[in-house]
Amino acid sequence: MDRQALPRGFRCDRPSRFVSERQVAEIEMNTWFSKSLGDAIYGGDGVLAKAHADVQQMFARAGDPPDMAVFTRLESEGRLHCELVVYFSPAAHEAADMFGAAPCEKPVRAGLDLFAGNTGCWPVLFPESGR
Repeated sequence: MDRQALPRGFRCDRPSRFVSERQVAEIEMNTWFSKSLGDAIYGGDGVLAKAHADVQQMFARAGDPPDMAVFTRLESEGRLHCELVVYFSPAAHEAADMFGAAPCEKPVRAGLDLFAGNTGCWPVLFPESGR
């Protein structure tokens, strides 16, 4: 297949759609990530405990910015056992990669616990909560 060169500053995210590098950066700056670690009773907490020091070091190297955070929440959605879900703010994308997390919607603040990051992250990442 003969492909034309893309205009400078653009890339193709699908065969029929061109996106500017600026748009890509904006999407990346606003993309949250999540990873289910399964049933918390059966070892989900252990995975987190092993990764905690690595995530804290990663954040410290970045200067511990207030927009870089990792949260956890136990979610049951009506099931008998709770599922441990880890949420990564957009600035914590390297930590999300470490966990193999996938893009997701921004989580609601209710029920989130700060796993790693600056304690000043709450008003930065959840300004709508008014806290």
